[in-house]
Parts: sequence; C-alpha cells; structure tokens
Amino acid sequence: DDKPADAVGERRGIGYTTLAYSRDGIWWTRDREPFLPRNPASGTWDHAMTWGDCQCPVDDDVLIYYGGYARGHKVERFTERQIGLARMKKDRYVARRAGAESATLRTKPLRIDGTSLSINAAVRGEMNVELLDVDRKPVAPPVHISGDSIAHRIDWKRPDFRDRAVRLQFTMRDADLFAVDVTP
Repeated sequence: DDKPADAVGERRGIGYTTLAYSRDGIWWTRDREPFLPRNPASGTWDHAMTWGDCQCPVDDDVLIYYGGYARGHKVERFTERQIGLARMKKDRYVARRAGAESATLRTKPLRIDGTSLSINAAVRGEMNVELLDVDRKPVAPPVHISGDSIAHRIDWKRPDFRDRAVRLQFTMRDADLFAVDVTP
C-alpha cells in the first residue's frame, strides 16, 4: 500500500505479516491481526515493513527469517532491505488465552482414537483438562497442567471412551492453549 511508516512521514509503503488458515485446503481465511508486526521504533531497519519468509523447524522451536525496510518498500529496495530472525516455540501460531479470570473452553463432540493427549500450553496460573461425554458428564478425573511445554502429556488410565464421542474441557486462568494432539 501507499501508507507512511510514521503518521507525518512520506507515503512509501508499509507492510507486515499476517496468518492465513484453512480447514480444508480450499477455502482460506486471512487473519487481520499482524503475526509479525512492524517495529514501532522509528529509525529501526524494520520500521516500515516486515514480511515473513522461510520457516525452519529446529528442535522445539521455529525460526522465521523475515525481511524488512526502514522507510518503506518503495525506497532503495536493493540497499535498504535487511534480513531478521524471529523465534517462537513449535506450533504456537495462535492461542486461546485466559487472563486473570477463570475461563472454560469446551470442544464439540469428537472421537479420540488414543488414550493420551499432548497439550501445547504456557500455564502461568492454572489449567485443568477434563474428558466429558456428549452430555457433559465427566468420563475421567480432571488432570492439572502447570508450566510451559509444547508437549504436556496426559494419559488416561481408563480408555473406555475410545469407541464413543467425547468432549475435551479446558478450565484455565492466566494460561495460553496453543495445540492439542492425540496419541495412540
């Protein structure tokens, strides 16, 4: 676009990186919130534009190489463009976040072909994970999760839910839930 990097600056083009997602690989939705925002500090090399490029998984992290411009993408692209590196933990593109107040997230009925869950979460306060039947009655005792891990593991002792629909319920306070993975 032709917007200025600063409110009173010249119109030289700004930009930032957003995420797009799809449930089926055909229909896509673009998130409007910046995923990799421009640097707010005037005069920095990535003040006018940041665009994500290559993602490199390394152990439990994802390294994101990105390009940037200080004054705008329409200014000296061969001499002012720079490359930066952002780092985040694996599979932490988006989160369901609970603040100081307790919050509950409950899934729709689903089938779980396994007895273990791997939960990617950063829990500063508290998080309890509960397995419910379709009528929202407990199937197994709640499991408490604490700390920050891309793979909090939950093993249920009674796998009597394997052949029926269940719901997962997360009760959280001061916590971020990023991903849930079922393991056999």
